[in-house]
Amino acid sequence: MSFSELMAPAHQFSIDEMLQGDLTQKDRKRLTGGYLRVFNVMKDGVYRSPEQISEESGVRLDSALRMCRLMKQRGHGYGKMPCGNGFFMYQIIPSFDEM
Repeated sequence: MSFSELMAPAHQFSIDEMLQGDLTQKDRKRLTGGYLRVFNVMKDGVYRSPEQISEESGVRLDSALRMCRLMKQRGHGYGKMPCGNGFFMYQIIPSFDEM
């Protein structure tokens, strides 16, 4: 799969497609669970800081931001709002429900 195909918002990739690569089954399960926890926190469309996303979902800070970018790649609406001093708040507007 090419980079341009991966970035195309019109195609809804499965979580398994997004997590292709040399991952163990344990890593794949952990990443899928983290993705769904972040999605469940963010699906209300409210802007949140990375710290809030991390605290509410129980995933590490860097993982929370990575999961938000994955949601954007999967075709969900994505908002990024500056909140001063180079920091941002993030928003996800679901275009479909994740299982």
